[in-house]
Amino acid sequence: MESYWFFDQLIDVLVGGEHTGGSYSLCEFWAPSGSQTPLHVHKHLDEGWYVVEGEQTIWVGDDVHVLGPGDCLLGPRGVPHTFAVTGPTELHGLVTMLPAGFEDFVRSFGTHASEHRVPVLDGPPDIARAAQLAAEHGIELLGPPGMTPDALKSP
Repeated sequence: MESYWFFDQLIDVLVGGEHTGGSYSLCEFWAPSGSQTPLHVHKHLDEGWYVVEGEQTIWVGDDVHVLGPGDCLLGPRGVPHTFAVTGPTELHGLVTMLPAGFEDFVRSFGTHASEHRVPVLDGPPDIARAAQLAAEHGIELLGPPGMTPDALKSP
């Protein structure tokens, strides 16, 4: 198993595309309360979330979903989305990608975790570097953490 500090999350790559012929990948992750991913869109893959513990709010296009333990959701390719940890405790979840590929972005932008814990950031993440590496993996960053898909609509 490979563990990475990725933005403010800890991600374990459980099954990479190299083990599935590129058909899917599976990662386990932990994120602190208040964490939110940059608004983004996957050009070539579908993303699925499953909550083990905690609460996660996911914006997928015009839809908003609040997930708790045992809940799952699919975010289809081509649809802008983001998620935030909206509960008072850390989020523990699983993320699947069909086909595989997201784990390669985690490997390229993330840092190998020296301890199995959520990272403590010493400053904001390098969004310019994240955007460049994301683009190399078929992911377009559309806005910073805190931005939701409704902000993309014209007034």
